[in-house]
Amino acid sequence: MLRRSSLHTTFGGSSITSPERIRSPSCNKGKTARDFEEELTCLRKENFDLKMRVYVLNEQMELFQNVDNADQLYEVNSNLKQEVEKLKAELSEKDELVLKAGEAMNLLSAKHRDDVAALKMELQEQCSSLQDMNLRLEQEVERLMSQHNMTSSQMGPGMEDSSTQYALAFAPLGFNKAGGDITNLEEQLSEKLKIIEDNDRIIEEYDEMVKKGKLREKELEEKLKSMSESLSGLTQEIREKENHRLQIVKKACELEEYVSLKQLEVDKLQKMLIAKPTHEDMREIRNKYECCTTENNVLINRITELENKLDEVESKKFEYEAVQEKAKCSTCRQYRNVAELLERTQAQLGQTEVELEQAKKDQFNTVKALQGCLKANKALTADIETLNKQIKSCGCTDPKIPQKEVRSRNHQ
Repeated sequence: MLRRSSLHTTFGGSSITSPERIRSPSCNKGKTARDFEEELTCLRKENFDLKMRVYVLNEQMELFQNVDNADQLYEVNSNLKQEVEKLKAELSEKDELVLKAGEAMNLLSAKHRDDVAALKMELQEQCSSLQDMNLRLEQEVERLMSQHNMTSSQMGPGMEDSSTQYALAFAPLGFNKAGGDITNLEEQLSEKLKIIEDNDRIIEEYDEMVKKGKLREKELEEKLKSMSESLSGLTQEIREKENHRLQIVKKACELEEYVSLKQLEVDKLQKMLIAKPTHEDMREIRNKYECCTTENNVLINRITELENKLDEVESKKFEYEAVQEKAKCSTCRQYRNVAELLERTQAQLGQTEVELEQAKKDQFNTVKALQGCLKANKALTADIETLNKQIKSCGCTDPKIPQKEVRSRNHQ
């Protein structure tokens, strides 16, 4: 229900005084003409204010009699207040969601960077270990080959001469078994040489595999580099989206302040409706109400646009998460493949090392047996020289006769 306005309404910046202050001019002694003029001016102002107040009250009474939809205006005003509060709550929820999404994206990007750094470090360690192992194997193979060449050069012509003399001189005495042992040892030595050649070939194959692994590592590093570049691009895009979101939030805050100002205007209009408005005030109220309705519609449209932009930001966030998950899966799969290849290579290298150790042991045993045979051949050579001396001392001038007899006996 509308009520009358108070008696303290101001017009033109001057307050209306009570009738008790209105005094009739007096002719007391001590007052000058200037005092009378000031008092007369004050009374004129008070008279003007009273007349204006009476005029406003009369206009408000007339408009109050013609107002029929005051309850409807109150209802619309309350609905607008509820809608504004609802929009404020939705805007705060959207702000919280955007902030949480930004924090989640920052955490995911940091985790991805840590995973990429750990993967690079692990691959570098494995490559360095494989390179060290390959270098050790190459040095071991070179050492074995040099040792084998030295052994072969030491055993070559002397071995053939001693074996021939052994076969010619001591065939009838039953020394053919030692020659067969030497032949077997030579065959075993050739087999060991073949094994060493096979091991060299396997090592070369492993070297090729290591080279392929290095090429694969370079390809993976290039892919990681491209992925990091794309990730940096996505991060830049996220920063731009974050700046855009902050601008949107800033605009939303400005709109909220604007809405609060309009709410104050609505409250002011409500107070004016309560205070028996005049016809001009009523027209102004209606115009302001229409303006407020239009501005509220504009604000609703702007809030809808902000919600759409927030939805776009969320969709971009989901796309970035999908791309990041895909990149992570691809990196993990490539890492597993490289790890399996490295494990197989390490197993094959271990097997090759075992075979090389076995070949070294066999070669050492063979060299030891050959050294024993060389000692036996030297002893046999000394025995042959002793026999030749004995034959010469017996009076045989031709030293070849016993050799012919030995040959004939050997044929028999």
